[in-house]
Amino acid sequence: MYVYNYRIFDRYDRFVVSLAVLSDENPSWKPNQFGYSLWGFRTEMEFPIVKLLDYRDKWDELEKSQNPFAVVVMAHLKTQETSNNDESRKRWKSYLAKRLYERGYERDDIIQLLRFIDWIMRLPDDMNIIFWQEIQQYEEGKRMPYLSSFERMAIKRGLEQGMQQEVQRLLFQILKIKFETVHKNLIDKVNSITDTDILEMLHHYAVLCNSIADFESKPNDVVSK
Repeated sequence: MYVYNYRIFDRYDRFVVSLAVLSDENPSWKPNQFGYSLWGFRTEMEFPIVKLLDYRDKWDELEKSQNPFAVVVMAHLKTQETSNNDESRKRWKSYLAKRLYERGYERDDIIQLLRFIDWIMRLPDDMNIIFWQEIQQYEEGKRMPYLSSFERMAIKRGLEQGMQQEVQRLLFQILKIKFETVHKNLIDKVNSITDTDILEMLHHYAVLCNSIADFESKPNDVVSK
């Protein structure tokens, strides 16, 4: 956060506020500062945090909120809570999805939030088919045909492709912030990787590496494994 903050400040000559959203499962882990001192020099960075786990005790508040991010937080919390219980996850996934129609959101907002819920609250294929059948029946009962059968299939197909493209985008963003220039051959090499797990490994390595040359040697190593 410290590196991102000062690099953005240096590049765009604007004041930068860094906010940490903590989505882990450790209730006592709440880091909110970074700093060091050496030979009489001292630097500190303190930043605000949002601990999603704290919202478990504010479920009623989330239920009443019209802020779309409230749905995101609820989906995240129930994903953690049902990590070892697919039946429970399917029930909560259906509940949260149906609630979207009752909140008065626009059609496009509902579709985007459904995409997020379907992505984060992953289910076995057979159970996910049942989930989408329930959503279709719910829409028909409410006479709210927001999702065509084509769109439901497109969401399923697009999630994997969308995840791949998003990780690639974030990966290039980190490299450009840290090293400013990303050569075309490296861009082509990364774009040729379709495995999301490998892209996430490279994303992690991009954060830690010290030079673009150091990173450039990594894609071949990862793919070869």
